[in-house]
Amino acid sequence: MKALDEAKAADPLSIEPTIFAGSLFLEKYNSPDASSSFDEALSMNPNHPEALFGMAQVKAFDGSPEALTLAEKVLEVSPNHVAARAFVAEQHLGLEDYGSARSEAEKALEVNPLSPDALPILAAAEFLSGNEAGFRAVEARALERNPRDADFYNKLSEIAVNNRLYERAADFAKKAVELDERSWWGYGLLGVNQLRLGDIEEGTKNLELSFKGDPYHIW
Repeated sequence: MKALDEAKAADPLSIEPTIFAGSLFLEKYNSPDASSSFDEALSMNPNHPEALFGMAQVKAFDGSPEALTLAEKVLEVSPNHVAARAFVAEQHLGLEDYGSARSEAEKALEVNPLSPDALPILAAAEFLSGNEAGFRAVEARALERNPRDADFYNKLSEIAVNNRLYERAADFAKKAVELDERSWWGYGLLGVNQLRLGDIEEGTKNLELSFKGDPYHIW
């Protein structure tokens, strides 16, 4: 943050340090300060795609329905914004509109066939709609891109939780930590879901590992 403050002082008209600050706050689960940073950026440029996308992420973090509207505005300004397209796809998953989620994820993958943002959303659309073969095909694509892609499984675990599929969520998180022993997000997801499934001892152990690696994680 000190470096960003210095960059902002050196060029007060530059929007990038403010956007980067918002992203850092969001990375550490600090929604109020992230929101303030993105608000400031949007006051400088109301149509800046990264500022709009950052605010969409804040709204999603806060559980606001404005998230989808803001992300769609990003795509009006920047139709090839892959992360925003994948984000819109994920919002459709939350609405149980798996067809639209699949369509948006595929549009993102047309721009970047190896997008780490879009591949887990497409995979989730397949498994939530009961297409196990389709899910396995997308999983193979993701692992071909990166055989140690823990976050592919972490995102799937998170989506499974949102759909109350706790056993599946634990299985995905277990795969994540098997691929990356420093995946603190994975250990947290695994631990929480083990607790939900009644495995208190292992759940507590994995939550302690997660907290040791990432003490900022509020969940």
